[in-house]
Order: sequence, then C-alpha cells, then structure tokens
Amino acid sequence: MGKVEVPAALAQRIIRVSDLGDERLADYRQLREVDVALRRKAFIAESEVVLRVLVATRRYPIRSVFIASTRLEKLADVLSTLDELVPIYVAEQGVLDQVVGFHIHRGIL
Repeated sequence: MGKVEVPAALAQRIIRVSDLGDERLADYRQLREVDVALRRKAFIAESEVVLRVLVATRRYPIRSVFIASTRLEKLADVLSTLDELVPIYVAEQGVLDQVVGFHIHRGIL
C-alpha cells in the first residue's frame, strides 16, 4: 500500500493503532449499538456522510474517531476541522474489524 498524503498538521494528530488490546480503543471494543447507547451514553456514527454531517453541525461532541487507514486521505479535509483534543485513531481494516467485533465495511467510526 502506498503512502497516504495528508496535511502535516493532521499527520501530527493521527494515532496509528496496531495493538488489539490498546486501552484507548475501549469505546470501540466489541461494539453493539445497545451497549453504546445505554451504558456509554453515546452513539456511533458509521459512514463518511454521517461523519461529515456530525462534524459540520457540531450538534454533538465528538469523543474520538476510529478509521481504516484506507479512508484517511479521503477524510483528511473533515478530520482537519476536528477539535485538536479529539483523538483520531487509524488502523488497518483487519485491526478495526477485530477491535469492533465485526466487519466495518465503511471503515469509519
């Protein structure tokens, strides 16, 4: 896979993840929408369109973003607008799927 081109300011904010046990990914581990809504008092935005609307409207706070590395370049514009305190986790698709517990075909959470 070739090198992904993103703005330097965004590249500094990206947190590359390869360890399935990384504690920073606790919100994403073995996801089930019921668990997220009830126990975590949050919701998951799973698509490029939903992420773009969520960021543009700023109606809800964004705790973090977890995306497949193949999606990074295409989402660079919207990710660059996130508050600097919002972690941007990036992993290979297989790692994303294993952390979540099922295939995330859009590669965006």
